[in-house]
Amino acid sequence: MTEGASANLFREIESALDSPEPEVRRLAVQKLRELSGQAAPPLLVRALADDDWRVRKEASEAAAQLVPRGPVVELLVGALAEAGAIGLRNSAVEALVGIGSEAVPPVIESFAWLDADGRKLATEVLAGIPDERGVDQLVQLLKDEDTNVRATAAESLAVAALAGETARTKATQALVAAAHEGELFVRLAALEGLTRLEAELDWPSLQPLLADAVTRRHALAFAARSDNPEALEALARAIGDASPTLASEAAEALTRRLEEEDGVVSPALRRAAEVLTIGGPQHLRLRAVASGEQVSPRAKSAALALLGLVGDPQDVAILSLALGDEGLLERAELGLRLFGEQAIEPMIVAAREAPSDVRAAALSMVPALSPANTGSSGGTPVAGTADLRGALRDSNPDLRALALKMLAQIGTPDDIPTVAALVSDPSAQVAAAAASALLDLAPLHREAARRLIELGMQAMTSAEESASADHRATAGCWAAAALIRAGEHADETVRAMALTSLVHGSSAARRAALETFAALGHDTPDEARAAVAFALADEEREVVIGAVRALAAMGHAEPLVSFLASTDDSFLAAATLSALADADPERGYREALTRLSSADPAVATAAVAAVARAGEEYRAEALSLAALHPDDGVVKAALTELAQSGGADAWVYVERTLDHDNWKVRRFAAELLATRAPGSDDAKLRQRLEHERDPLVKEAITRALTYRAVGGTGGGRDREGT
Repeated sequence: MTEGASANLFREIESALDSPEPEVRRLAVQKLRELSGQAAPPLLVRALADDDWRVRKEASEAAAQLVPRGPVVELLVGALAEAGAIGLRNSAVEALVGIGSEAVPPVIESFAWLDADGRKLATEVLAGIPDERGVDQLVQLLKDEDTNVRATAAESLAVAALAGETARTKATQALVAAAHEGELFVRLAALEGLTRLEAELDWPSLQPLLADAVTRRHALAFAARSDNPEALEALARAIGDASPTLASEAAEALTRRLEEEDGVVSPALRRAAEVLTIGGPQHLRLRAVASGEQVSPRAKSAALALLGLVGDPQDVAILSLALGDEGLLERAELGLRLFGEQAIEPMIVAAREAPSDVRAAALSMVPALSPANTGSSGGTPVAGTADLRGALRDSNPDLRALALKMLAQIGTPDDIPTVAALVSDPSAQVAAAAASALLDLAPLHREAARRLIELGMQAMTSAEESASADHRATAGCWAAAALIRAGEHADETVRAMALTSLVHGSSAARRAALETFAALGHDTPDEARAAVAFALADEEREVVIGAVRALAAMGHAEPLVSFLASTDDSFLAAATLSALADADPERGYREALTRLSSADPAVATAAVAAVARAGEEYRAEALSLAALHPDDGVVKAALTELAQSGGADAWVYVERTLDHDNWKVRRFAAELLATRAPGSDDAKLRQRLEHERDPLVKEAITRALTYRAVGGTGGGRDREGT
């Protein structure tokens, strides 16, 4: 821009900023980006002090784009000293944060001459810019003469991990010291900062905080992250505290620790469990909360889980009835798992007269509470098996299907005929569950399964044409598929049974026959291969899906290619793409490439999966094309595959999507990058953080940087306590 044009633009913007209309002033601020040199900063400061928040917001965003930066930063730092100009000072903070690392040195220098209010604002600037130099200054500010500045510095150090592991370590050490000395306000701010840093405190640092009534509540969170038995013992004792709020938070913290260890009672947790004695004050508090009516779901769910740690059989009924509440289900299950097998009988008894959802949830817990393989190995049926069998006669198909799913895990040889009787059930849900259960049980109880195959072959070789014969063939085909997959040889009679069922049977028999051919795979006879290909034209969708899968197992690609070209059903097209990638990876890759940009998200997503499985040399580049798809679900699928490939080139494409137009994609990319070890893309994350405006994306990037800064452990307990 010429000098004259620049002067004209300056006067135009200056005049517009005098307008009584906020929108005119806001639009004028947008034009500041076109100015350069010394002209823009004075106008920027005027805009930052505007009465209208929209004008100030526009000016804050424009500040980061003005060049040269030096004069802009100088004026913004000077604005922090403008006492009484609240809007200007707050806007200056936002603008300096937007400028980023270039603003850090001048802001640090300003602490030498700013008043207390200005230093507090400058502290907020350093908090918003991930920079180790800023963290060093914040550590020094913990000793500032002003209490508010010290407290703000403590709060600001909570995000020090964004500046890297070294900065995090410095912040943690400084905050631990601050938590033990000085004013209460600063100590609490330091503890809050340590919590957000996911820091760990060793027992000598933690013990005095737990003993102090004021800091005890904050210290409980650190106790839950400690491996020191004394810390967890203190946490358990706090459950009996006179303060219901503190007791509730202690229970929640101990439950989270239990969940982190996946319900395994470690030696440290065992020490806590010893405090929770049956009939003791902690136990009585937990029981009252778990069975109370006017109790928050959060407190109630924690109490339920910890009742399992107490181990009083009388509490099983409370846990069982809680299974019907979706908000309590997960932790009620955790509590029951801690009881183990001894919970089965009282749980079933409590659920028998309960609503159907409680009964269903209780039945689903039976295998999880049973000793491993007791029923499936042919031994004595576990407790609750009789109730599962009884549920197979229930009028509710959901309950019958659930019982079948559970019997698949603990059923005995005697259950094989019962399960087989339901593979042709009028309820598609029940029939599918019975077939799945038969596939699981048959390899475990082979003699009973072979009897089903014999009955099926007899039905197909006889002249009988009845629903009963068709059903026996259906069950026989499912049993044959299970045993073939388990390594047994299929003779010609079995093949003939499957072929006859496919050509002449009901839809249930055809579906079962296709499962047999899928198990046979490349050993399928030519005649049967043609029949399977013909089944792609079947009127029943489940049969078509079965044919697609069987052809994939056979490696028979041509019918799949033809079917893919002819179908307009997106679900079937997606399933066929997946099958084609199994049958012929190279052909599947070529077909998938042409569908990565399909307007149908289901097809495009399936194409992404097919491309990823092909092992093609240029796979990353191909998947990067899918990352341009307008549907964010397709883009997420492509990014997931790129991340899982682990190649450096693939991660480059993931990094690029941090600048994607769709905020959901940007957030997802940040979440993926959190799983990668710290490296060059840390700079990319920090750069994006400086310019990101969406709060959810900023939160994801912050989490990613924090997670990477602590070595991908999320603040795990494997690090040394501070």
